[in-house]
Amino acid sequence: MLPLSPSTGMLELMLVLVAGVSFELWLARLVATRPMLTRLWLGLGAPLLRGAMIVGAVLVAYPALFGFRAAPTLATLMHETAAHGGLWLIALCAARLLVPLPLSGSRTGLIDALQGVGAAALLFVGFSRHVGALSASPWPGALGAMALFGLCWLLPALAAGLGQDVGARLDARRGARGLEQWLGQAMGMVAVAPVVMLYGYLLGTQLAM
Repeated sequence: MLPLSPSTGMLELMLVLVAGVSFELWLARLVATRPMLTRLWLGLGAPLLRGAMIVGAVLVAYPALFGFRAAPTLATLMHETAAHGGLWLIALCAARLLVPLPLSGSRTGLIDALQGVGAAALLFVGFSRHVGALSASPWPGALGAMALFGLCWLLPALAAGLGQDVGARLDARRGARGLEQWLGQAMGMVAVAPVVMLYGYLLGTQLAM
């Protein structure tokens, strides 16, 4: 396994996240005129899709997520940890359903980033066990955890606010609507990528020693 820069894999992660946001907004527009479908979408469809999108993006970024060019395939890791790893990833996708709707709406970026970090942690557990690094841990330490939580709290929110501002100005110039919402959500999601990649790279350094 050869070490990579933490920027490797960032593009793939961002592209999957932005594509997922675009698909999510497209589906939301489809159901917007039907109140019953809208309620079902907001309470069930959107949270599950967003969770699956984030977990899927983390899987796409593997193994560059941990700073390696080559590593065991995802199929190998899933097979070895089928009794718990795969189920935990599914549970992580569904965990968003437990978040109260007002909190999910106001702190979307924080929840997105925490889900991405959680997916990276679960994947790392399987990866480290496969290579025999039983002492490796997904816990970054108290100071690291506080710093990571701060990034999860601030970075997506700041990026989403910037995207909304730029989108609103572009909407005003072209006399249309849509860019404010899309850029806000896309920029917020893009900001999740460096947080997850940084965490993943820090985890990977334990295996490169």
